[in-house]
Amino acid sequence: RAVNPQCLIVSAVLKRHAGLRSSGFALVPVVGLGVRRLMQGRLQRSLHKFRARCTRCQSSRFSEASAMAEEDSSFDLGQEQEGTGGTVRAALLLIDFQQAFTVGYWAQSFGAGPQVADIERAGRGVSTLLRSGRVPAGTPVLCTKCYLDGDNDEPYLAELEPVLREFPCVHKPTMDVTLNRRFWEWLREQAQVGVGLLVIGGCTTTSCVRVSSQQIARQLRERGLEGRMRVVVDLSICGARSDNYRKDADEDSVLVRTYGRAFCMGKSAVDLAVVQMRQGGVEVVDGFPWASQLET
Repeated sequence: RAVNPQCLIVSAVLKRHAGLRSSGFALVPVVGLGVRRLMQGRLQRSLHKFRARCTRCQSSRFSEASAMAEEDSSFDLGQEQEGTGGTVRAALLLIDFQQAFTVGYWAQSFGAGPQVADIERAGRGVSTLLRSGRVPAGTPVLCTKCYLDGDNDEPYLAELEPVLREFPCVHKPTMDVTLNRRFWEWLREQAQVGVGLLVIGGCTTTSCVRVSSQQIARQLRERGLEGRMRVVVDLSICGARSDNYRKDADEDSVLVRTYGRAFCMGKSAVDLAVVQMRQGGVEVVDGFPWASQLET
């Protein structure tokens, strides 16, 4: 199926070694064509490496994610502190800006080079944004990383490393950041000091950004908290493989089965990811106006 192969590996290990139950949502695949070729002959090798890493150093995080899935039904953003004024403060969530997606195993599996040019463009966009002064001083920033099988895949993109290393980081056990309780702890802290808008950027648009943004919006909505926190995906700091911008979604049997051939005609996997996010209650914009914070 056209899903991120690394996330399949993580899911398999979680279910076997951490007893993590299904998170209760369908991972509608919109990653595009050609993933079966990547999966063949590599899944077993990656799973073996990943299990070794899990055993060595990640088991506590997996257990934490499992507990999060089972115990977080009482999540509450808490009470907003007084004195925040009429300005809606924003926080920034940056998903998986790791070398794996530009020069590492994942990128090489798809041919790297032009295939990852848009992810590199998104990384440059984040670097420019954070150095430009357009993001108000004191804006909360949280980074995420996903578990990968190559030691060189873990670091941030080279140009982002000096910028992002100063910010807190949580690991995603799957494409869904909400399975890590530390994410909710961070979001609760921001809400209590007046943050009412979560801006999301990252890679890739069709997988982890798509799934995590929808899950955040869904869980806020289920708890009656959507009025306290808006979820916005900024496409100017999101990236995807170049194949996923091709307007050939009607050639992908999984996408056709999900959306119908007529709806897929003339659309790309990224187009369908945007449709799905908006249907899930996520605002999707071409560029978030940091210079003009929204007034309540």
